[in-house]
Amino acid sequence: MDFSLYFCYAFCAMNTKIKMFFCACFLLALSACTKHLGYGVLLWNLDDKNLSDGEIVKVYIKSNISGTYVVEKIDSDEKFEIPLWQITEPTSKKKAEDTSKRYGDFTNVYARVLLDGLPMRAESQNVSKQVYRLRENEVIRVLRQGQGEKPRTGNKEIEGEWLYVLAKDGTEGWCFSHSLKLFKMKADEKAWTDESKNNITETKEDTVLQGILEAKWYPESFQEMIDKKIIDPALMKATYGFDSGAKSGTIRLQDSNTDVSFAYSGVEKVAKNRYKFTDAPIEVTVRSDSAISVSYTDESGKPKMYKMVTLKENIDELLASEVSRRQKLYRQIVAAGPDFTSTNYGVLTFSADGRFTWKKFNKLIPSLLDKGTKGAGTVGVKYFVGEKLAREYDGVLTFSFENMNREVNFLYKLENGGIRLEDTNKSHMNGNIVEERSTNPLVLYFAK
Repeated sequence: MDFSLYFCYAFCAMNTKIKMFFCACFLLALSACTKHLGYGVLLWNLDDKNLSDGEIVKVYIKSNISGTYVVEKIDSDEKFEIPLWQITEPTSKKKAEDTSKRYGDFTNVYARVLLDGLPMRAESQNVSKQVYRLRENEVIRVLRQGQGEKPRTGNKEIEGEWLYVLAKDGTEGWCFSHSLKLFKMKADEKAWTDESKNNITETKEDTVLQGILEAKWYPESFQEMIDKKIIDPALMKATYGFDSGAKSGTIRLQDSNTDVSFAYSGVEKVAKNRYKFTDAPIEVTVRSDSAISVSYTDESGKPKMYKMVTLKENIDELLASEVSRRQKLYRQIVAAGPDFTSTNYGVLTFSADGRFTWKKFNKLIPSLLDKGTKGAGTVGVKYFVGEKLAREYDGVLTFSFENMNREVNFLYKLENGGIRLEDTNKSHMNGNIVEERSTNPLVLYFAK
């Protein structure tokens, strides 16, 4: 058999790792007799080779398939692979030396990211396209400082400088230094040495700000509901509140009337215990360790303020418990009936699935029901009974008739094998609580 053909068969039979090893050996052997491509400047420390950023290496082979260069230390015969992003494009030795000098002011300068979601931009402008979002505590390489319009909060410029940086996946771009902590790190050093560079402002840890960013904030009304043991699923939702975006880089403010979100590039302390989110119409004032106020200016320029708190309780568990309580009350009504009859007000039937039918209710028109109302719909426990009425009534039943635009509410009491309903049309209600009976209520008694 022809040797070349035999070699092809043998190569195809190799597994992938062996093929890669064979190719690497072949390329390295080839490089011994191949003219080098030029010189490159190391952009990131190479610890295992004891090479620091800024040093120049000789480049022999470029492989787009593996994403690597084969390089050699100056004054050394040792060749090794390095990721493409970790050095500059090969050029003449003179140009490589010039590049090294251009980055010289920031030799061994790295930065730790203090804000999750901090954007890296294509240009040194706060409105420039985002090319990457940095993670909190991610380490990046600082290449140089540039000029650009500084971000502002109101009429005040945010302290810091625009830096051209490199992420460890090879992404390059501009980042504002306000949310970065600079330090020096050489290839032979294991510890980080914190250092401010030139006129760049080093951002110190702000424990108050960290507390804002790390906590989940809920409307203050949630705590009031918990304290009163009156949980309203219509008003309490796990998504409501203020999310600082520490994980996503996007802040969100949501309640029953508001749902807005904004990407932001940093947070600035503008006054004692007051912080402004850059690029977003949001300010936060710290009231205590567990309470803040969120100020939001809407698109029309109208300012709004929301009081938020942290909670020890689990929202989902609270809601599940309240839903279970309401279902239990309703099942008691169904078990006591489910059919109830009144001489004056007809026949009322409750279904296990939360529906009702009501026959011969003509005497309730038009005092309680609209003309033409059909006797079917949904029913359930929706509102609460105040402390003064809690001994006299089991709760409040809310009827939603299929062809009526308004709901009809009754205080109710299971008694003597029947059910007593009392309309709340003119009762005193405090939010979702029936506090007092009306002065002249309509009372309906149904027997089983």
